[in-house]
Amino acid sequence: MSSDNDHHASVPEHQVLREQEGSSASTVEERVIGAGLQALDKNEGGAAVKELFHMFSVFNLNLEITAPECSIPDLGYELKWFFAESLPLAAATLFVALYAFLYLRKRCFLGRKRNLHRHASVLIAMLLVMFYYLYLYLTRTTLDVFNCAPTDPPDGKTYLEVVFEECGVPGGLQMRLLPFAIIALLVYTLGYPSTVAWVLYKNREKIMEDQLLRAQGTGTDRLTNPRGYSVRKRYSKLYYHFQPDYWYWILIVIARKFFIAFTSLMFNKNPAFQLSIALLVMFACYAAQVRCR
Repeated sequence: MSSDNDHHASVPEHQVLREQEGSSASTVEERVIGAGLQALDKNEGGAAVKELFHMFSVFNLNLEITAPECSIPDLGYELKWFFAESLPLAAATLFVALYAFLYLRKRCFLGRKRNLHRHASVLIAMLLVMFYYLYLYLTRTTLDVFNCAPTDPPDGKTYLEVVFEECGVPGGLQMRLLPFAIIALLVYTLGYPSTVAWVLYKNREKIMEDQLLRAQGTGTDRLTNPRGYSVRKRYSKLYYHFQPDYWYWILIVIARKFFIAFTSLMFNKNPAFQLSIALLVMFACYAAQVRCR
């Protein structure tokens, strides 16, 4: 992605190519979906392609690939769902505890009175990266609760796709998970991109300045990067792949992840339509990538 403004220096080519090669391991499965869906549509090695998808899902931190129910026979879907959705909360709690431990260590054991919160930037960066890697898996897991479909032939009822239980039954599995799924949808699926958008927009000028300094091989301390050094320490993982004018491009990547997850779950009863929507999403992202590179 290249800038149209002559006064903007380019980010080194190897950094720009990172996005095209996949800015995270989780994009591997997304890039194989197109060829896989085409093969499934033509009935060419459908079982092999499905197995390939299952193998690639390890890059999305897919817990299903470990088959935990084999080791724990009494582990039901409800418990697995809550475990998956609680992963970000557990990580955030761990980071807060680590922050408090390091603060107390500096204050009480080392006797420091300055720079007591410097380690917070690293922890915030780690938390944002963790959410990025978990985003696709959390979105798919959350949307599973809303994914109901009739049987074939239909019996007048709809059932969850992940487990064969009727939807809409008071006290049933879906109704028990529905309130938590709505919260997860708001906090994870919508809240994370909204937070990233707010952070990037608020610091867009500092980000552009920091990227220009990065392209020149400098800006690694407060002396050479007085305005953007703190932003680099906290949020650089969100924008360092991209050129200065495209500080927001991580939001396009996150949107692609959401639509791929939405398509694979909500249109699985109509393979032809699912194929069309998935290819449309990937083609739109590809066209935007080519247009802005």
